[in-house]
Amino acid sequence: MAAVETKGRPARERIAELTPIADRELAARSLMGGFAYPVVAAVVALLSGIGGDYPRQSGFFIAVLLLFAFLRNAHIRHFKADYPENPRRWRLMFDILILIPAAIWGGVAMAVQLHYGLGIPFLMTILPTLGIATAAMSSLAAARSLYRLYLAVILGPLMIILAIHGNEDLGVALLAFIYSVFQFMLGSHFHRSYWEGLRNSYLLRQRADDLEQAHNELVEANRYRGEFLANMSHEIRTPMNGIIGMTNLALETELTAEQREYLRDVETSANSLLRIINDVLDFSKIDVGKIELVEQEFSCRKLLKELIRPLLLGAKKKGIGLHVDVASNVPDRLVGDPGRIRQVLVNLIRNAVKFTREGDVRLIVRLGARGGDRITLYMEVRDTGIGITDEQKKVIFEPFRQADGTTTREFGGTGLGLSISVRLVALMEGRISVKSEPGEGTSFFVTIPLRVAERECIPVPADASPRADGDAGAGVSPAPAPSREANGEGESRLTVLLAEDNPVNRKVAEKMLARLGYDVVVARDGVEAVAAFRENRIDLILMDVQMPEKDGLGATKEIRLLEAESGGHVPVIALTAHAMKGDREICVTAGMDDYLTKPISREVLKETLSKWVAVETA
Repeated sequence: MAAVETKGRPARERIAELTPIADRELAARSLMGGFAYPVVAAVVALLSGIGGDYPRQSGFFIAVLLLFAFLRNAHIRHFKADYPENPRRWRLMFDILILIPAAIWGGVAMAVQLHYGLGIPFLMTILPTLGIATAAMSSLAAARSLYRLYLAVILGPLMIILAIHGNEDLGVALLAFIYSVFQFMLGSHFHRSYWEGLRNSYLLRQRADDLEQAHNELVEANRYRGEFLANMSHEIRTPMNGIIGMTNLALETELTAEQREYLRDVETSANSLLRIINDVLDFSKIDVGKIELVEQEFSCRKLLKELIRPLLLGAKKKGIGLHVDVASNVPDRLVGDPGRIRQVLVNLIRNAVKFTREGDVRLIVRLGARGGDRITLYMEVRDTGIGITDEQKKVIFEPFRQADGTTTREFGGTGLGLSISVRLVALMEGRISVKSEPGEGTSFFVTIPLRVAERECIPVPADASPRADGDAGAGVSPAPAPSREANGEGESRLTVLLAEDNPVNRKVAEKMLARLGYDVVVARDGVEAVAAFRENRIDLILMDVQMPEKDGLGATKEIRLLEAESGGHVPVIALTAHAMKGDREICVTAGMDDYLTKPISREVLKETLSKWVAVETA
């Protein structure tokens, strides 16, 4: 029996697993084979004259063969019911029902030879006998021992009687013997081929099942991982919102110089921790496909001004210059994901500032290829820092890897910024590369395909492009104040319903809203939020998503049902620590109008509220 190895699995265990499969196929191949005997016997009896000479015996012979054919057919059809209960008993009965008709046929063939010699009746009997034996080779290929017994009982009696009859029949006996040996050898070949095919097919199915199971486990693991990330995002951002919010509120009070310095350090540390948390969550979200790109129209130069402003102070503290150079032919109104472009450039510029001791850092923006409304934006972040070796270039884009990973390294960080950047650029169908020499600085090159907005503005003059030279105010104009804001005067004060279960975050948001000039109605869960909406004239709702009793999604749906009865529409803004792909869509589907991710700053809150309320300018 040919062997096909299965790594780490004993041969006996493999045979035990394959035997039921082989027996099932053996039964299927032999289902109608039993009916060949009575049909062939009737034809031989009719054409050879045996039926005329011995009509009663021929009829009985055919009837017996037909009976065994029905018994065999019935036994095979009960395979599914009988085999699992006792496989050995089923197989024994199957072998008996195969061998008895063969033995009867062999005995009758011997009787025909004894009575008619080598005449026409004998020849018309021997030829079908050889044909039946050959046909059985295929149907009994799974059972080599059974096929050999089958050949012995159907051909054995004939060969013995031919051999006994002396010289005239000896040649025929020799031919029959040679034929039997050939059938034995060919049957063994069929048997080996059958089992090799069966084993290979079984292994393929088993591996396919293993792959499917591994795939399902991976999908399930990714689902759990996504849920874990969502929960971690919520559980981490919620207290971070309290820390940063309370620190900002405290900095707006009367403080001594020492107290203000301490709180500034807390604020800096909290923001650093938030950046690390965001990096880890962003990397994990990209890894499980939970991050999405937002295609929207934006101003290229405004984006560069906004992203460079918070980086100026760090550059000034180190005594290095920070410059931005935008070519005048770069279109200003573009369509893409400004948030992800900002994230990539901030990562690269922050790294450049961190690894530069003297000199300057430059952000250079140029127009690459252009075809119709499609352009390639070419961006280079160049520094005069410590540089990168060829060996370090091979690993800096890998997650959690840094150019210097030793415990004595001078520069901190998680080693995720560049890995996130290269993956974000790839999601935007762009490319990122690096050129550097140790001690001579580093240049990171980013190319991103974008679309020019239909209402493209005329590029601003070169001297109006965003720039920075190390002075915190150089080249960056302060952002214009919103055209509409709450002012706290008389009847113009608007009422905001704040639904937030976390006491610290509730206090932070309440203080921020009060300082922005709004009256605030507080609810600690979704049930209180719906009740407060019924009892008060509400102009806008800030709704936390995850709350006890009734969550923000359920509360929003109930409020929308109330509005459907009474008319009107109050803007509902999700105020949540959930920051995974699909969270915004879930909020919008529930009836919310906008989405704010914790931790929030007063500036972001002010800007978002101004989009949804109409208030007289102070």
